[in-house]
Amino acid sequence: MSTEEIKVIQSIRDDKRFTKFSDLALINVGITTGNNTYFSVDNATNKRYDLFSVTLPLIGRSSHAHGIYFTDNDWQDNIQDNKRAMLISFPDTPYEAYPAKHKEYIELGEKNGENKGYKCSIRDRWYIVPSVWIPDAFFLRRNNLYPKFVLNRCNAVSTDTMHRIKFNEGVNAENVLLSYYNSISFAFTEICGRSYGGGVLEILPGEVGNIMLPVVKDIDEALKNELLKQIDSIVRNDDNIEKALDLVDHRLLVEVLGIDKEVCISCRQIWKKMQKRRLGRG
Repeated sequence: MSTEEIKVIQSIRDDKRFTKFSDLALINVGITTGNNTYFSVDNATNKRYDLFSVTLPLIGRSSHAHGIYFTDNDWQDNIQDNKRAMLISFPDTPYEAYPAKHKEYIELGEKNGENKGYKCSIRDRWYIVPSVWIPDAFFLRRNNLYPKFVLNRCNAVSTDTMHRIKFNEGVNAENVLLSYYNSISFAFTEICGRSYGGGVLEILPGEVGNIMLPVVKDIDEALKNELLKQIDSIVRNDDNIEKALDLVDHRLLVEVLGIDKEVCISCRQIWKKMQKRRLGRG
Protein backbone atom coordinates (compact mmCIF):
# COMPACT_ATOMS: atom_id res chain seq x y z
CA MET A 1 0.00 0.00 0.00
CA SER A 2 1.04 3.57 -0.56
CA THR A 3 1.67 5.99 2.30
CA GLU A 4 -1.70 7.65 1.68
CA GLU A 5 -3.50 4.29 1.70
CA ILE A 6 -1.83 3.36 4.98
CA LYS A 7 -3.06 6.64 6.46
CA VAL A 8 -6.62 5.79 5.37
CA ILE A 9 -6.41 2.37 7.01
CA GLN A 10 -5.05 3.85 10.22
CA SER A 11 -7.80 6.46 10.28
CA ILE A 12 -10.40 3.68 10.14
CA ARG A 13 -8.73 1.84 13.03
CA ASP A 14 -8.94 5.07 15.07
CA ASP A 15 -12.53 5.90 14.02
CA LYS A 16 -15.13 5.17 16.73
CA ARG A 17 -17.68 4.45 14.00
CA PHE A 18 -15.82 1.17 13.41
CA THR A 19 -15.09 -1.78 15.65
CA LYS A 20 -13.11 -5.01 15.43
CA PHE A 21 -14.95 -8.20 14.54
CA SER A 22 -13.58 -9.70 17.79
CA ASP A 23 -15.45 -7.05 19.81
CA LEU A 24 -18.74 -8.50 18.55
CA ALA A 25 -18.22 -12.24 18.58
CA LEU A 26 -16.19 -15.28 19.54
CA ILE A 27 -14.38 -16.58 16.46
CA ASN A 28 -13.30 -20.20 16.67
CA VAL A 29 -11.97 -22.81 14.30
CA GLY A 30 -14.51 -25.24 12.88
CA ILE A 31 -14.80 -28.81 14.11
CA THR A 32 -11.54 -30.74 13.78
CA THR A 33 -12.82 -34.19 12.88
CA GLY A 34 -9.39 -35.64 12.13
CA ASN A 35 -10.86 -37.19 8.98
CA ASN A 36 -13.42 -35.09 7.13
CA THR A 37 -13.91 -37.74 4.44
CA TYR A 38 -14.97 -40.34 7.00
CA PHE A 39 -17.08 -38.15 9.30
CA SER A 40 -18.74 -36.06 6.54
CA VAL A 41 -21.26 -38.26 4.76
CA ASP A 42 -23.71 -38.06 1.89
CA ASN A 43 -27.31 -39.24 2.00
CA ALA A 44 -26.54 -42.67 0.55
CA THR A 45 -24.03 -43.43 3.32
CA ASN A 46 -26.44 -42.02 5.89
CA LYS A 47 -29.12 -44.44 4.74
CA ARG A 48 -26.81 -47.45 4.37
CA TYR A 49 -25.62 -47.25 7.97
CA ASP A 50 -28.78 -45.72 9.49
CA LEU A 51 -26.85 -42.69 10.78
CA PHE A 52 -29.76 -40.24 10.92
CA SER A 53 -29.88 -40.17 14.73
CA VAL A 54 -26.18 -39.24 15.00
CA THR A 55 -25.75 -36.74 12.15
CA LEU A 56 -26.04 -32.96 12.06
CA PRO A 57 -26.58 -30.61 9.09
CA LEU A 58 -23.15 -29.72 7.71
CA ILE A 59 -21.79 -26.78 5.74
CA GLY A 60 -18.56 -28.28 4.54
CA ARG A 61 -17.10 -25.87 2.00
CA SER A 62 -17.70 -22.71 0.01
CA SER A 63 -19.83 -24.50 -2.59
CA HIS A 64 -22.23 -25.53 0.21
CA ALA A 65 -22.86 -21.87 1.10
CA HIS A 66 -25.16 -20.55 -1.60
CA GLY A 67 -25.98 -17.15 -0.12
CA ILE A 68 -25.36 -15.10 3.00
CA TYR A 69 -27.78 -17.32 4.93
CA PHE A 70 -27.43 -21.09 5.24
CA THR A 71 -31.03 -22.30 5.37
CA ASP A 72 -32.77 -25.65 5.59
CA ASN A 73 -33.56 -25.34 1.86
CA ASP A 74 -29.86 -24.85 1.12
CA TRP A 75 -29.01 -27.91 3.17
CA GLN A 76 -31.68 -30.00 1.46
CA ASP A 77 -30.36 -28.87 -1.94
CA ASN A 78 -26.89 -30.05 -0.94
CA ILE A 79 -28.32 -33.42 0.07
CA GLN A 80 -30.10 -33.74 -3.27
CA ASP A 81 -26.84 -32.89 -5.05
CA ASN A 82 -25.18 -35.86 -3.28
CA LYS A 83 -22.84 -33.60 -1.31
CA ARG A 84 -21.33 -34.64 2.01
CA ALA A 85 -23.94 -32.59 3.83
CA MET A 86 -24.07 -34.38 7.20
CA LEU A 87 -21.53 -34.67 10.01
CA ILE A 88 -21.42 -37.79 12.18
CA SER A 89 -21.37 -37.06 15.90
CA PHE A 90 -21.37 -40.37 17.75
CA PRO A 91 -22.49 -40.03 21.40
CA ASP A 92 -20.26 -40.59 24.40
CA THR A 93 -22.19 -43.66 25.53
CA PRO A 94 -20.99 -47.26 25.92
CA TYR A 95 -19.99 -48.81 22.63
CA GLU A 96 -22.04 -51.88 23.48
CA ALA A 97 -25.19 -49.74 23.35
CA TYR A 98 -24.50 -48.53 19.79
CA PRO A 99 -26.86 -49.86 17.10
CA ALA A 100 -25.43 -52.62 14.92
CA LYS A 101 -25.30 -50.38 11.83
CA HIS A 102 -23.26 -47.76 13.68
CA LYS A 103 -20.81 -50.42 14.84
CA GLU A 104 -20.59 -51.61 11.24
CA TYR A 105 -19.59 -48.12 10.06
CA ILE A 106 -16.99 -47.79 12.84
CA GLU A 107 -15.58 -51.23 11.99
CA LEU A 108 -15.41 -50.22 8.32
CA GLY A 109 -13.36 -47.17 9.34
CA GLU A 110 -10.95 -49.33 11.32
CA LYS A 111 -10.65 -51.80 8.46
CA ASN A 112 -9.71 -48.94 6.11
CA GLY A 113 -7.29 -47.37 8.63
CA GLU A 114 -9.40 -44.24 9.12
CA ASN A 115 -8.60 -44.40 12.85
CA LYS A 116 -4.83 -44.13 12.38
CA GLY A 117 -4.58 -40.43 11.55
CA TYR A 118 -3.02 -38.34 14.31
CA LYS A 119 -6.14 -36.50 15.53
CA CYS A 120 -8.19 -39.69 15.63
CA SER A 121 -5.45 -41.84 17.15
CA ILE A 122 -4.93 -39.64 20.23
CA ARG A 123 -8.59 -39.78 21.29
CA ASP A 124 -9.84 -42.22 23.92
CA ARG A 125 -12.42 -43.34 21.36
CA TRP A 126 -11.28 -42.35 17.89
CA TYR A 127 -14.78 -42.16 16.40
CA ILE A 128 -16.13 -39.56 18.89
CA VAL A 129 -15.49 -36.07 17.51
CA PRO A 130 -14.90 -33.46 20.26
CA SER A 131 -16.05 -29.85 20.54
CA VAL A 132 -19.25 -30.17 18.52
CA TRP A 133 -21.49 -27.13 19.00
CA ILE A 134 -23.85 -25.11 16.80
CA PRO A 135 -22.57 -21.62 15.93
CA ASP A 136 -24.52 -18.50 14.96
CA ALA A 137 -22.57 -17.99 11.73
CA PHE A 138 -19.68 -19.21 9.60
CA PHE A 139 -16.68 -17.49 8.04
CA LEU A 140 -14.81 -19.22 5.22
CA ARG A 141 -11.18 -19.98 6.07
CA ARG A 142 -9.66 -20.30 2.57
CA ASN A 143 -10.93 -18.11 -0.21
CA ASN A 144 -10.63 -17.11 -3.83
CA LEU A 145 -12.18 -13.70 -4.58
CA TYR A 146 -13.38 -12.88 -1.05
CA PRO A 147 -14.30 -14.65 2.23
CA LYS A 148 -17.96 -15.50 2.64
CA PHE A 149 -19.64 -14.66 5.93
CA VAL A 150 -22.84 -16.68 6.36
CA LEU A 151 -25.53 -16.73 9.06
CA ASN A 152 -26.58 -20.18 10.32
CA ARG A 153 -30.31 -20.66 9.80
CA CYS A 154 -30.62 -24.45 10.12
CA ASN A 155 -28.62 -25.45 13.22
CA ALA A 156 -25.74 -26.60 11.06
CA VAL A 157 -22.14 -27.29 12.03
CA SER A 158 -18.92 -26.93 10.05
CA THR A 159 -15.60 -28.68 9.70
CA ASP A 160 -12.37 -26.71 9.95
CA THR A 161 -12.83 -25.39 6.40
CA MET A 162 -15.09 -22.79 8.07
CA HIS A 163 -14.61 -20.77 11.23
CA ARG A 164 -17.42 -20.79 13.78
CA ILE A 165 -18.90 -17.49 14.96
CA LYS A 166 -20.75 -17.05 18.26
CA PHE A 167 -22.08 -13.51 18.70
CA ASN A 168 -21.75 -11.77 22.04
CA GLU A 169 -24.88 -11.31 24.10
CA GLY A 170 -27.03 -8.48 22.81
CA VAL A 171 -25.36 -8.33 19.39
CA ASN A 172 -27.77 -8.30 16.44
CA ALA A 173 -26.53 -10.96 14.00
CA GLU A 174 -28.06 -9.37 10.89
CA ASN A 175 -26.56 -5.99 11.74
CA VAL A 176 -23.11 -7.61 11.79
CA LEU A 177 -23.83 -9.51 8.58
CA LEU A 178 -24.79 -6.28 6.81
CA SER A 179 -21.79 -4.45 8.23
CA TYR A 180 -19.36 -6.92 6.65
CA TYR A 181 -20.27 -6.61 2.96
CA ASN A 182 -18.62 -3.27 2.17
CA SER A 183 -15.39 -2.00 0.61
CA ILE A 184 -13.73 -1.09 3.92
CA SER A 185 -14.21 -4.46 5.58
CA PHE A 186 -13.21 -6.28 2.39
CA ALA A 187 -9.97 -4.28 2.31
CA PHE A 188 -9.26 -5.50 5.83
CA THR A 189 -9.77 -9.15 4.80
CA GLU A 190 -6.78 -8.79 2.46
CA ILE A 191 -4.75 -6.78 4.98
CA CYS A 192 -5.39 -9.16 7.89
CA GLY A 193 -5.29 -12.44 5.95
CA ARG A 194 -2.36 -14.15 4.26
CA SER A 195 -1.87 -15.45 0.76
CA TYR A 196 -0.04 -18.48 -0.55
CA GLY A 197 1.58 -19.53 -3.80
CA GLY A 198 -1.67 -20.58 -5.42
CA GLY A 199 -3.27 -17.20 -4.84
CA VAL A 200 -5.49 -18.48 -2.02
CA LEU A 201 -6.43 -16.08 0.78
CA GLU A 202 -6.34 -17.80 4.16
CA ILE A 203 -7.66 -15.98 7.17
CA LEU A 204 -7.38 -17.46 10.66
CA PRO A 205 -9.67 -16.73 13.65
CA GLY A 206 -7.39 -14.09 15.18
CA GLU A 207 -7.09 -12.39 11.80
CA VAL A 208 -10.87 -12.42 11.28
CA GLY A 209 -11.08 -10.73 14.67
CA ASN A 210 -8.96 -7.82 13.39
CA ILE A 211 -11.27 -7.03 10.47
CA MET A 212 -12.81 -3.60 11.02
CA LEU A 213 -16.61 -3.39 10.72
CA PRO A 214 -18.78 -0.29 10.70
CA VAL A 215 -20.90 -0.11 13.84
CA VAL A 216 -24.53 -0.70 12.84
CA LYS A 217 -27.08 -0.13 15.61
CA ASP A 218 -30.08 2.08 14.95
CA ILE A 219 -30.84 1.24 11.33
CA ASP A 220 -34.24 1.30 9.70
CA GLU A 221 -35.45 -2.32 9.57
CA ALA A 222 -36.93 -1.93 6.10
CA LEU A 223 -33.62 -0.63 4.75
CA LYS A 224 -31.66 -3.39 6.46
CA ASN A 225 -33.95 -6.10 5.10
CA GLU A 226 -33.86 -4.60 1.62
CA LEU A 227 -30.05 -4.49 1.57
CA LEU A 228 -29.63 -8.00 2.98
CA LYS A 229 -32.10 -9.40 0.45
CA GLN A 230 -30.17 -7.79 -2.42
CA ILE A 231 -26.78 -8.97 -1.10
CA ASP A 232 -28.11 -12.51 -0.68
CA SER A 233 -29.43 -12.49 -4.25
CA ILE A 234 -26.09 -11.25 -5.63
CA VAL A 235 -24.15 -13.96 -3.76
CA ARG A 236 -26.64 -16.74 -4.61
CA ASN A 237 -26.58 -15.88 -8.29
CA ASP A 238 -22.78 -15.70 -8.29
CA ASP A 239 -23.06 -12.13 -9.53
CA ASN A 240 -20.25 -9.59 -9.22
CA ILE A 241 -19.80 -9.01 -5.48
CA GLU A 242 -18.88 -5.39 -6.17
CA LYS A 243 -22.59 -4.76 -6.82
CA ALA A 244 -23.20 -5.61 -3.15
CA LEU A 245 -20.31 -3.42 -2.04
CA ASP A 246 -21.67 -0.52 -4.11
CA LEU A 247 -25.04 -0.86 -2.40
CA VAL A 248 -23.73 -1.00 1.15
CA ASP A 249 -21.05 1.64 0.63
CA HIS A 250 -23.62 4.15 -0.62
CA ARG A 251 -26.83 3.25 1.24
CA LEU A 252 -25.29 2.41 4.61
CA LEU A 253 -21.77 3.79 5.03
CA VAL A 254 -22.22 7.13 3.28
CA GLU A 255 -25.94 7.91 3.71
CA VAL A 256 -26.58 6.46 7.18
CA LEU A 257 -23.21 6.44 8.98
CA GLY A 258 -21.75 9.53 7.34
CA ILE A 259 -18.54 7.87 6.18
CA ASP A 260 -16.65 9.93 3.59
CA LYS A 261 -17.29 8.56 0.11
CA GLU A 262 -13.59 9.00 -0.72
CA VAL A 263 -12.67 6.62 2.11
CA CYS A 264 -14.92 3.96 0.57
CA ILE A 265 -13.38 4.54 -2.85
CA SER A 266 -9.85 4.34 -1.45
CA CYS A 267 -10.61 1.09 0.40
CA ARG A 268 -12.16 -0.43 -2.73
CA GLN A 269 -8.93 0.36 -4.57
CA ILE A 270 -6.86 -1.18 -1.76
CA TRP A 271 -8.99 -4.34 -1.79
CA LYS A 272 -8.79 -4.68 -5.57
CA LYS A 273 -5.06 -4.00 -5.68
CA MET A 274 -4.20 -6.51 -2.97
CA GLN A 275 -6.64 -9.09 -4.35
CA LYS A 276 -5.12 -8.75 -7.84
CA ARG A 277 -1.62 -9.11 -6.44
CA ARG A 278 -2.63 -12.22 -4.51
CA LEU A 279 -4.48 -13.84 -7.39
CA GLY A 280 -1.52 -13.12 -9.64
CA ARG A 281 0.50 -15.59 -7.59
CA GLY A 282 -1.78 -18.35 -8.86
